[in-house]
Amino acid sequence: KNDANVAAKWGVLGWLTHGGSTPLVDVFTQSSSDMVDLLISTVFQSLQSEHNYIRIRDDTLSGEVLSVDVATATTKKLENLVKIGEGLLKKPVSKVNLDTGVYEASDQITITN
Repeated sequence: KNDANVAAKWGVLGWLTHGGSTPLVDVFTQSSSDMVDLLISTVFQSLQSEHNYIRIRDDTLSGEVLSVDVATATTKKLENLVKIGEGLLKKPVSKVNLDTGVYEASDQITITN
């Protein structure tokens, strides 16, 4: 995640690569992913079936971990990905609040991810 005030000062090259990530590509992939999540969540909620939809995701990640650049995949990065997955399994289930866009602990699901 980038600070808007910092990103406002980036030039073309800053949007293409910054701090080991690809911000422009990340914006498009993240927004697409968020729109799909919002749409599917809304459909399930309108059918009173929101308990049947869960998206496993860590919204606290930042920096290079979020990069979609698979060309630079290394053993260390893959090991970090495993650690992130193991950490997710220990967290309680949370869902995005469709009104605020904020992830909140789910009171409907009592298991962990």
